[in-house]
Amino acid sequence: MDAGQTGVRVVISRAGHADIGREHPGIRAHGSVLLQVAAAVESSVVGIDVREPWVLAAGITGLTPSHGGADTLLRALPTVTSVAVAHDSTTSYLGAIGDGQGAVLAVGTGVVVVACAASKISRVDGWGHLLGDAGGGFWIGARGLAAALEAFDGRAPATALTAAALERFGPFPDLPSIVYGDPDRVSVIAAFCIDVVACAAEGDAASVAILEEGARQLARSASASLDSVQLSSADRVVSWSGNLIGGSSYMRHLIQIALDCSPARARLIAPRGTPIDGAHALIDLSSAHPLYGTVSRAYRNEK
Repeated sequence: MDAGQTGVRVVISRAGHADIGREHPGIRAHGSVLLQVAAAVESSVVGIDVREPWVLAAGITGLTPSHGGADTLLRALPTVTSVAVAHDSTTSYLGAIGDGQGAVLAVGTGVVVVACAASKISRVDGWGHLLGDAGGGFWIGARGLAAALEAFDGRAPATALTAAALERFGPFPDLPSIVYGDPDRVSVIAAFCIDVVACAAEGDAASVAILEEGARQLARSASASLDSVQLSSADRVVSWSGNLIGGSSYMRHLIQIALDCSPARARLIAPRGTPIDGAHALIDLSSAHPLYGTVSRAYRNEK
């Protein structure tokens, strides 16, 4: 399972059967994170024979010690025999770089950067949309929507973002009630980053400026994480997870430019796999891997 704010993706694997994919609404960080994950698991296996032992491996957004760990999920899911869970930054890293060294930009609605050396790890940002997540989907979407409103008011030059915002949200006088009244407002605002990227690709000046600053923020976080683990210049590579970077060659171009101008001087490389692959890697992760200690595990005692 890859449980993010934008959506929850599940792959069910059974010997002798084709994999089954499921998708669910994103995790709300202000709610009970692990109970939301448990509900997604139960919903995913409806109609599937669960008499055989099941293993749950999951990368979960916003997971902190206060939420509990694998024991909590094991108690909530009687059909599961073992659980391995970690923050989704861990599974993003394992999916993108695996056993290699470097840093991974886990970018969706929010942002977390993880760097690994042979025996050291560093985690940068991931402080949520109000306090951090610089350069992520919400960060870009909020700035794009603000730019649209500034142009609409006459406080800033005209921008294609105004028309994009009107098409997505409707008349601006209704915007406060639409956005502020939506319990999923963080995801709703983050979704506008798609429009910012599209407008930037067409040369809209306001959109380009937002993405350039977003790329600088991501490069800044990557540089800090690489410095923290003291990787040599040869190992200073940066990969990514998430569609914001993976789905936009323009955004990747801006990030490489920003990395070239940052102290990191790192190379942007394509990920080997996905966060789902990273979640699967939790099951048999070697104790020698520097991220092993970030994984919470629990096993059901069989009588």
